[in-house]
Amino acid sequence: LFWMTELTKYLPLLPSPPPSNIPVHSTESCLSFLHTPVYVSLGRDDYGLGYGKDEVGKEGLFVKFVHERVALPASEAPSTSDPKTISEALYESSKATHETITTTFLVILDGNGNETSSTPITKSGVDAEIAALVSEGSAPLTQCVKTLINATPAGITNLIPPVVFSDDVKVTKHKTLDQNLEYPIPKDKTTWTCGLKPEEYKNDGNLWLNLSDGFIGGGRKNWDGSGGTGGGLEHYEQTGKTRPLAVKITTLNATLSGVDCYSYDEDDMVAIPNLRELLETLGVDYKSMTKTSKTTSEMEVELNLNYDFSAITEEGAKLIPVNCAGVTGLKNLGNSCYMNSVLQMVACVNEVGEKYEDYVDKWTPAASPNPDKDLGVQMGKVIKAIRTGGYGPVRTIDEASKIEEEGGEVKDEDVDPSNPLTQVAPSMFKLAASGGKSEWVGGQQQDAGEYLRHLLEGMEKHEGAAGENSRKLFEFGAVKEMVCGEDGKKMYKDQEGDVIMDLRVPMEKAKRKVKAVEKEGEGDEGGGKKAKTEEEPPAVSLQECLEGYVSQSVMEGYKWKHLGDKVADAYVKTGITNFPPYLVLAVGRYEVDQTTWTPKKLKVDVEVPMSIDLGFMKMTKEEGEMVIQEE
Repeated sequence: LFWMTELTKYLPLLPSPPPSNIPVHSTESCLSFLHTPVYVSLGRDDYGLGYGKDEVGKEGLFVKFVHERVALPASEAPSTSDPKTISEALYESSKATHETITTTFLVILDGNGNETSSTPITKSGVDAEIAALVSEGSAPLTQCVKTLINATPAGITNLIPPVVFSDDVKVTKHKTLDQNLEYPIPKDKTTWTCGLKPEEYKNDGNLWLNLSDGFIGGGRKNWDGSGGTGGGLEHYEQTGKTRPLAVKITTLNATLSGVDCYSYDEDDMVAIPNLRELLETLGVDYKSMTKTSKTTSEMEVELNLNYDFSAITEEGAKLIPVNCAGVTGLKNLGNSCYMNSVLQMVACVNEVGEKYEDYVDKWTPAASPNPDKDLGVQMGKVIKAIRTGGYGPVRTIDEASKIEEEGGEVKDEDVDPSNPLTQVAPSMFKLAASGGKSEWVGGQQQDAGEYLRHLLEGMEKHEGAAGENSRKLFEFGAVKEMVCGEDGKKMYKDQEGDVIMDLRVPMEKAKRKVKAVEKEGEGDEGGGKKAKTEEEPPAVSLQECLEGYVSQSVMEGYKWKHLGDKVADAYVKTGITNFPPYLVLAVGRYEVDQTTWTPKKLKVDVEVPMSIDLGFMKMTKEEGEMVIQEE
């Protein structure tokens, strides 16, 4: 009777019918990284949004999701089948040793976050369970609750679009092909090899069937020399670039699902609507074939999950997880290290951190009815998590150091980076900060510098109405000075303000260092260790990189307007007109190899001092100098 009386107040506030195309935030609060319990609203104004108990701030009807992580018996280990998307792969990997058990309740909350009523509900019995609470007119409530408890939780698969490359690729421009089977396809798959370079084929399944003539060639070589033989591309070039489409023959299967197709002249993966007909014309019996190698998409998934981070971390070290205020890790969502790095850096800036922490703390539905899509709320949510910690057991850096010094046992269940119930996974932020641009939504790796520029631009737009501008904290002004080689007159050109100073590494100034090391080997007569020298990577100083930024260069053959378009050399250098409170430096670690014209990573140390005087970079006009008006 109590339930019937209480529910009568809230039934008119339900959406009718409930929307089916919105994300349901049942595994994470929209305002924090609280994962259990999560209260998902049944009200029409915020249907599907999830909150922590103390974050709701209103009375109403909710479905409470309680998640418990339990260890999996060995016999119930998750499926070992190949994942098809990065999102799916990451989700499955989190279930390697544990699974999450979810129970649901229908609850009524008062305005102070207190449960005034609560009753369990189940997927299988929801109809009867709600009918027992509401004698008449239970259908709308039943429909709303079923939609929430049956929905795939946002943040697992449907918040960030899955990276399924076969869905992302464009349709080829080639509607038809001139086909002539010049190279009969061997029925014995064990004989398949690269038709141009069989001696280089690694028997790795990286073979591509040209859909114009049946030629089988190896896949493309990567810029660093890895990859396939390049025979498929060479065949396309040798035949006058008239046979553009190819299919990875080892991905063919009876349904043609997930098949890799490539267009040489479009230089991209493509979808081929008439692939079935093209294969049949060549006599390819794809219906009896099974996929024997990974698609490009699956290889990217595998690379993302199994990447050897020892190259950039403490290789061989047994690292002790920590979790405390200011030292909170962010989960990799799939090639999202560029985003996580930028967020960690921005969170260290007090002016930004305090502003956005305050923004999420003062959130109200009236100010932002869609907190899951609000950049300010999601930015504040991530920054607050980084700066205050508070998710899962705490272990400080000092505590971790003590464990390391004493050689104690590390209990992973205390601070477990893989526990999805304590992870800080900024998936809502990623979508809110994308600005609707596909490159920032998908799972492809991106440049951290470009992302910082994008993020600060989004923050500037978000903060515009309030008259605040976090971008100004990082923006510096620059001017280009051009000195005429004919008469010494100067011209100044103001440069557009930027938030990142891109620095070149002056390898011509690099100094090589040699250190003495002890190695096992034949020493003196008694044997044992002997001293050897070992060459370390060359090093340049940050000072030298900065000097290169403002150094003078010569521009030959410049037309000077004040000389009537007479040609004379221009001596050019850049100077800084104003420094920001926080100067972001990006040191270029790649250069173009002049022999192969491919990117080459520089093996060099950049020595950074604790303090540095940047006064030499400042540019001011000298008194009495002859200045040409900017053209």
